[in-house]
Amino acid sequence: MVIKRILATAPANAVLGRIFQTHSPWLLSYLKRRLGSHDGAEDAVLELFTRLAASSNAEELQNPRAYLLVAACRLIRELQGRHMLETSYLDALSRQGEQTTARLSSRHSICRPYRKSTKRWKKYPPRPAPSSAADAV
Repeated sequence: MVIKRILATAPANAVLGRIFQTHSPWLLSYLKRRLGSHDGAEDAVLELFTRLAASSNAEELQNPRAYLLVAACRLIRELQGRHMLETSYLDALSRQGEQTTARLSSRHSICRPYRKSTKRWKKYPPRPAPSSAADAV
């Protein structure tokens, strides 16, 4: 969807626009197969062309298809690295949560005998407070 809207608008750079119009359809289908998601592939295509526009190499490209293919493979590797980092971070957070739960449950089991003894003491009425300093000793 986004790519079709971009194709409909006139690009500022004619060479980059021609490369985009010529190569974005096959690049989109390639990335869709590799990433398994249409939305992810569209985002990747836009990211690749944004990087190409920022590098100002569009006019000098002899073989834009090869350039885009290599850039796409590098982007896929980068995205996989990000995904692995996110996954390991979320796993570490979940393990940390499990460890916190284990610590709390161990504290709970440590405090259990104390709670039982305080329940026993609650049966007895409280001791009256001393009325003077002499009674306290």
